[in-house]
Amino acid sequence: MCKIETAVVRIKIEKKYDFTGATIEVRKDICESDIQTATYSVILNQGIQNIPNGQYYIDYTVSGPNGGSHTVLSTFNNGVLIFPLSRNYFRQSGSFTVTITKINEFSSEGGCVNIIHNLSDVLNVYKTPFLNGANLTPAVTCQNKSSQALISNASGLEDGAYTILYNVAGSNTATAQVAAINVIGGNASFTIPSNLNSNSGNSVITITNVTNAATPYCTNTANLSGNLIINKLPEVPNLKVEVLDNCFNKPFTASVTGLGLLTNVTVSYVLSGSNIATSQTVTLVVANGKADFVIPAILLPNTGSTAISIINLVNNDTTCDVNLTTVSDAFAINPIPIAPASVDQPFCKADGATIASLVPNGSRYKWYNSVTLTTPLASNYVLKSEDYWVTETSAAGCTSPATMITVTVSNLPAPVLDTDGQNFCGLENPTISDLSNNTNASSTIVWYDAINNGNLLSSTTPLTDNTIYYGFDFSSVTDCHSEDHLEVKVSLSHCDDTEYETFFIPDGFSPNGDNVNDTFKILKIDFLYPDYKIEIYNRYGNVLFKGNKNKPDWDGRNSESGGMGDGIAPNGVYFYVIHFNKENKPPQQGRLYLNR
Repeated sequence: MCKIETAVVRIKIEKKYDFTGATIEVRKDICESDIQTATYSVILNQGIQNIPNGQYYIDYTVSGPNGGSHTVLSTFNNGVLIFPLSRNYFRQSGSFTVTITKINEFSSEGGCVNIIHNLSDVLNVYKTPFLNGANLTPAVTCQNKSSQALISNASGLEDGAYTILYNVAGSNTATAQVAAINVIGGNASFTIPSNLNSNSGNSVITITNVTNAATPYCTNTANLSGNLIINKLPEVPNLKVEVLDNCFNKPFTASVTGLGLLTNVTVSYVLSGSNIATSQTVTLVVANGKADFVIPAILLPNTGSTAISIINLVNNDTTCDVNLTTVSDAFAINPIPIAPASVDQPFCKADGATIASLVPNGSRYKWYNSVTLTTPLASNYVLKSEDYWVTETSAAGCTSPATMITVTVSNLPAPVLDTDGQNFCGLENPTISDLSNNTNASSTIVWYDAINNGNLLSSTTPLTDNTIYYGFDFSSVTDCHSEDHLEVKVSLSHCDDTEYETFFIPDGFSPNGDNVNDTFKILKIDFLYPDYKIEIYNRYGNVLFKGNKNKPDWDGRNSESGGMGDGIAPNGVYFYVIHFNKENKPPQQGRLYLNR
């Protein structure tokens, strides 16, 4: 008979934990110099689920050259579990990732797998910063300007952020100045603020300490130096700018003086007033403290008063600049007069018209005979039949566009006298009209009694023997005389005595001063016998008077014989003899009676 035993099976139900939202923190980052003495720990904080207090197995891994896996038993207390890490994992500088891979309760049989999501953290062992072998190259700058100092070949600095301390000695001094740098590939830069660059000259900048910004305790001394050159700002206390007044669309040159010893500058300027322009720049080569530049015409579209102000000056040799507020000048852009009003103008050549004869005239106007307007014509330039251009110059010296006119100078040929056309018989009472009829221009000729400022003679004016007359051809269309003239000396002694009756010889006269019959004169004898001579005798045969064409009148005085008292012939009978001196005509004798 067998004995039957009863077996009891116990079933343990384990609880599954969710570590979602849990975090770990690995303490702590160190500097390379602390590798031998540093201690490390991991702090695990529960997530969305409360983890009961108690002991738990923690499986974790550490990356890196000395990394590996390990399991530790530690205690959760109020949702926090802390366990140590061996320093053997962290034997050199670098970044090490600590990852929890598994968490089990101490009494668990491992039947349940707890939920774990990316429970890891990075521990950094920072390399001790060194500036040995690096170069410091501060950039050249200007007074009161910040400057960039360049660090290169800094192989002792890993990429990342650092804080440095530096001193400045020389023209400028400063100690324990702090600057942040970001190193990439051994290169970095930092700014030296403008307040440390107030004095021109040379200084030395020295970096005395460098600290890793991620671990302020990871620091190291340094002794990296470089020269710091501060250039002087341009000194232009006597700087001036001047722009002379000019005409619209003409060049406006700005003259800058007071530039001292500067040789190459860049000037910034603005315009205000009738023309407005924001900052304009121009580079100038300086000679003897002076330089000029032309303001672009596009900036000066309006007439009127405009001001130029220099607002900045750069010394191009040092790139240092100075802002300015009081260097300015006002100038006038004067308007251009409109083209003068003028029309085509006719003239007579005989008038000798000159530039001064043209309209308009005066000191404001200049005349040219070329469209190029090269040389103005003198006021005494004699006009020709050609085109002329006139401009007007304003009181400000601005010249208008030109107006063109055509000048026509009219001329006529001088009249031509017919053969013997100057000869007349005075007995026919010839007139100016008769003289005109003896020319080739009888209907258009005009006559004057003098070549200059003579009187115009009417056609009915009687001709006078041995008188010179001046004839000009005349056009009623152009109102012009011929430039040249016909000069005629008229003779009235060309009479044929066979065609005329015997002339009248007076038989007496009364030289008593009553202006009536006061002289003895044979009228018109000179027309028939121009070479005649007359002699007057007294009853004693004495010659008292000898006359001719040029001395025709006897006034009753003795002008030939001496010894006759006062020369006044007494009343009585006297005798004359006329010598005709023409064609053998015999002399004629007669008597006359003188009664006072």
